[in-house]
Amino acid sequence: MSEIIPESIDIILLRQERQSNTNKQLFEVLQSGEIITMKKYCNEKELSRYLLELDIPLEFVIDKCKTDIIYAKTVAKLISKNSTRQCDLDETEQIRVCNATAINYGINIVKLKKNEFWPEKNTGLITSKKNKNTEYLKSFDGRITGKKEGWMFIKAVFGKGGHQDSVFREAHEMCEWSKTHQTTWVCVIIDTDQHKKLDELKQNYFDVDTLHLFIGTSFEFQEHIINLHYSDKR
Repeated sequence: MSEIIPESIDIILLRQERQSNTNKQLFEVLQSGEIITMKKYCNEKELSRYLLELDIPLEFVIDKCKTDIIYAKTVAKLISKNSTRQCDLDETEQIRVCNATAINYGINIVKLKKNEFWPEKNTGLITSKKNKNTEYLKSFDGRITGKKEGWMFIKAVFGKGGHQDSVFREAHEMCEWSKTHQTTWVCVIIDTDQHKKLDELKQNYFDVDTLHLFIGTSFEFQEHIINLHYSDKR
């Protein structure tokens, strides 16, 4: 097998490109007057807020956008979906690069649907059906099969505040669950600019066998898979 090189991803650049593309697509929709198609690219809450603040109907916006390019581009940028809130697309790319490396070693990683599998909070069980009398952690984002079996909690966190802080809290809960039950391999993957928080998370669980828990970035996960391969060969 030729040497496998881990692939790094620039989440911030991906988000910028995605935002630019969304703005462009929405601009074209506004100019065409296709109101039904708007929902695909538009943040409906921002649109409602814009119409309410200016006290104008949507029809006025659509008509003006058809003839005023500058206005259409301005409105598109104002009401388009925010790429930083499209976390599902970030996770898709993260899992893609992880799997691109892992597949070379007989390990397959697939992205799970939202709320497809949950770990039960007080047991080592993983379920696809919730019981109202049972507490659950955040659902898994990916599943690992093949020569290694396990689950992925995978996120992209850039900046500080609300959502970003909750991700590290959820990651801690997932790590604690893995440490307590150690029934399967759990990989906590966080691509982030909050390096101190990620390092603290690693330090809190440094004593957990990596056969049960891995914590790191998507690039570090790929390095880990490659190292596992060379360890196995020995």
